Amino acid sequence: MNKQIKAVLACLAAVAVLALAFWLAFGGEKPQKTEVEQTEIIEPISEAPVEEMPKNTGDEEKKVEVPEKPGEPEPGQAPEPEAPTEAEVPGEAEAPAGPETPEEPQATAQPEQPEAPQASVCTLSISCATLLDKLDTLPASVCELVPADGWILAPVQEEFSDGESVLDILLRVTQREGIHMEYAGTAMGNAAYLEGIGNIYEFDAGELSGWMYSVNGTFPNFGCGQYFPQPGDEIRLVYTCDLGADVGDHYQG
Repeated sequence: MNKQIKAVLACLAAVAVLALAFWLAFGGEKPQKTEVEQTEIIEPISEAPVEEMPKNTGDEEKKVEVPEKPGEPEPGQAPEPEAPTEAEVPGEAEAPAGPETPEEPQATAQPEQPEAPQASVCTLSISCATLLDKLDTLPASVCELVPADGWILAPVQEEFSDGESVLDILLRVTQREGIHMEYAGTAMGNAAYLEGIGNIYEFDAGELSGWMYSVNGTFPNFGCGQYFPQPGDEIRLVYTCDLGADVGDHYQG
């Protein structure tokens, strides 16, 4: 029995020696090769994160896009001009908060301008009613010119300017209304004399007949070119057959 055990142990020892010799001959280099191979495989794996590192710069770029301190430019880039604040805008911070439209200065300047004067108004009328009672004594050519109611011009409101005389107003109204009018002398002063209105002349109804004018019921003793009416005056042109006695005035020579 002991011999068998010794034989087995001797076989085992021989196998072990052979295995060791085989390992030294072939197995000793293989681990080195495997280590090299593993390092070669690991190297590209270790390099991959290095290549992928720029992907993480997005976070850094985002952080740069929203800098904690305003005005700091990104590295490698020119600083972008910032929008001026209210304090940096010239004229805005110091400008008053008042209205910017130029209407208010105009409104304040308006009282300085003189107001347009209101137009003066008078009442003007032309009548030959005194001839209605003398139609049977008048020439037929004159009778045809006398209106049925005696009004050549019924009372009208007429505007006039300062410095205009009764003659100036009468000339303007008769020309506008298409009424005939004729006077002698000049339009200024006492030289103007009314000869005919509506083609009815002085002396058509006798030696004491002719045209007269009154202002507010009073007959001035000077020509109509010399009288300058006042606002509200009532001016009447009337034809008399008796030197004014039949129209409310008595002639005094």
